[in-house]
Amino acid sequence: MMGHNGALARDADPQSICRNVTVAGRRTSVRMEVVFWDGLMEICAREQIGLNEICTKIDAARKGSGLTGALRVFVLCYFRELTRRPAAVQAPVQASVQTPPALLAAAMEGVLGVRA
Repeated sequence: MMGHNGALARDADPQSICRNVTVAGRRTSVRMEVVFWDGLMEICAREQIGLNEICTKIDAARKGSGLTGALRVFVLCYFRELTRRPAAVQAPVQASVQTPPALLAAAMEGVLGVRA
């Protein structure tokens, strides 16, 4: 959960963070490991998309799994797909550089269970 100062609140498990996100106009809490939050935030920066927007897209695409599981699968699929791309796409994030939309689509396919 977010504290009054905007910091992420860590619970008893130092590797797990609970954070509030707005999905399709409704506020919900998501608990994930720090590494997945970091990965999701990096994706948001690379793709120039807000956290709530990407969570809403993933929520709409998921089938048969909870939002947290779908977010984890999406992060994994995104970076897995990124490693299959040319080095130019893998370059560090720059404000003016955005990865191809196909990368987001390929990661979303993982959430849908389309790709192995």
